[in-house]
Amino acid sequence: MLRDWFSGPSDAKLKTVRVDLGSRVLRMPVADLRGNKPGKTLLITGGMDGDEYAGIEAAYQLAKKFQACDFAGRLVVIPIVNLPGFEAECSLNPLDHRYPKFVFPGRCDGSPTERLIHWLVTTYVQEADVWRDLHGGSLTERMTPFLWTFETGVASVDAFMKTLHATVPAEPVLFERAERSSKAARLARRGCVYVLAESGDRIPRAEDVTRHREWVECLMGLLGMIKCSSRKLSSASTILRRVYYAEAPFDGLWYLEAMIPDRLNKGEPLGVCVRRDESGQHPIRSPASGRVLWWKETPSITRGDILCAIGQ
Repeated sequence: MLRDWFSGPSDAKLKTVRVDLGSRVLRMPVADLRGNKPGKTLLITGGMDGDEYAGIEAAYQLAKKFQACDFAGRLVVIPIVNLPGFEAECSLNPLDHRYPKFVFPGRCDGSPTERLIHWLVTTYVQEADVWRDLHGGSLTERMTPFLWTFETGVASVDAFMKTLHATVPAEPVLFERAERSSKAARLARRGCVYVLAESGDRIPRAEDVTRHREWVECLMGLLGMIKCSSRKLSSASTILRRVYYAEAPFDGLWYLEAMIPDRLNKGEPLGVCVRRDESGQHPIRSPASGRVLWWKETPSITRGDILCAIGQ
């Protein structure tokens, strides 16, 4: 039986684009759709982490839905950016063991991941008014769906973010202050809005894919690309302003508490880290009071791994 989140083979207008990573040449699927009226340019990416599947499937569905080009502007959909990671079923790029989401703006003569991001930025990002990056929990994580937005210090971009908060039915919304050197802030200074959406984990459900797709369609409505039932919400989303992380103190094994609640108080127990040779262990407690955004469930840990993220 097919999983309920899988829509079946797509007949979307995808073309194959050659991307040279130095050690390997990728054949990247891309839908570059021009609408029947002038308007904004929206870039949709999925699979920046290769094992986050709800966003990948939502991207394919969006490319298929809008292939008739009945919208204003330009819609670029890249369902799987990190193709090597997708093939290896992992978040990072196995060609150089780097995470594409942490590399920006890349280099044309750099490592495979730097070349991948340089291609993405110079070919599509620099022409986009908005970049929506579709994410979710990896194969090792569980996830609370949320919209991740950034306060950049650029007035027009920050005003757009606040309007987005009021029209997209996301709960909660993270509105984090971006460091000046961050991807979101650097893009904002170029006039591009960067928004990261989190929905789905492990084997996703149909509702996880639908959530991604509906959030994108609300964004397209806000941009004037389509007519959308975008509306003021009857009750405002919870706006979180900061993320706190509980991290693994050493390489070893992670023993999670039986259940992680939706909310935690500072100091509540999360689980125990144990060294591989069992020479020591370390209890992990919540670093802050707030909303649980995601947490790691599988036992293998490396020092610095995020075990739980708390939004406040």
